[in-house]
Amino acid sequence: MANNNHNERFNLQFSEDLADTKLRMQLMVDAINALDTAMRGTFELLIDQGLLPAKAAGIKQYNEAMVQLRKLGLPSERVKATAQVQCPGCKSMLRIAGKSGERCEWCGFEF
Repeated sequence: MANNNHNERFNLQFSEDLADTKLRMQLMVDAINALDTAMRGTFELLIDQGLLPAKAAGIKQYNEAMVQLRKLGLPSERVKATAQVQCPGCKSMLRIAGKSGERCEWCGFEF
């Protein structure tokens, strides 16, 4: 009886630890994907403004590294809304509708 109770407590602790580990792993994957999205957005902005060549060696190395991570099992980020409007201030394509009061995520232009 005591052994059975001990096993139940062990199983409960194990499942709680497993759930915590899964949550932490998902948070790490989400963080890497958020950084990837930010980096790619920054690259696009710099290329659009002519500050970075589209075929820069650093961009190529970054893309190769991300491809390798994806091959090793890093899941990609879920697809979000696509660009809908171009900012009149910096000409970046934005993921907003361009309604009154919305702001450009790059230059801060208010629609």
